Amino acid sequence: MAKVSLAFRIESDRKKALQSRADDMGISLADFLRDGVELLEEFDLHFWKRIVRISESVNLKPSKVIQNIIIEQFAFLDSARKDSSNSPYNLGMFAFNEEGLITGEQLYSLRKLIHTRNRFSEQINTLKTQVTTMMLQVMELEELQREASTLGNTDISRTLTTEIKMAQAHLKEAQDNLRKSESQLVMIEAEFLSIREEGK
Repeated sequence: MAKVSLAFRIESDRKKALQSRADDMGISLADFLRDGVELLEEFDLHFWKRIVRISESVNLKPSKVIQNIIIEQFAFLDSARKDSSNSPYNLGMFAFNEEGLITGEQLYSLRKLIHTRNRFSEQINTLKTQVTTMMLQVMELEELQREASTLGNTDISRTLTTEIKMAQAHLKEAQDNLRKSESQLVMIEAEFLSIREEGK
């Protein structure tokens, strides 16, 4: 394919700054500019529009927004690593289908679902622990209430009956929340599988 030249005018001081940055990166100024053009050219339009919206809301250049988002992701991934010698950057961010790298809105939808699924899974595990603990508390209170009744201690028995009712109400609430979370997770799993099938 034939090649053509592109030209644009900038301040001389800025050209010096660009040349200095290219030197720091060990590439020529021409390659530096070509890489910059290619970077913007390869951005998914859905991604770019979102970056522009963030850029406008925080009054920063898109380049600064992108850099800080990536830094935040690096920091998050590095904080999750137990072994610093292993790369954590293979968590589905670089998945491929028949058309090539999955990116843009499709990747966004997929990754959002994965993170949502993980969040609900953690929430369900927490709720299961809470439900088990509450069930044991109710059983203990019921046992104490039976002992108090057997010993004829009416006041303690009446107090424990009130506490049992309160504990049972909290238990029911936790069980309801658990069922709701489990139902939501089932729907998320179905949507996740649907998106994966579409991406094949």
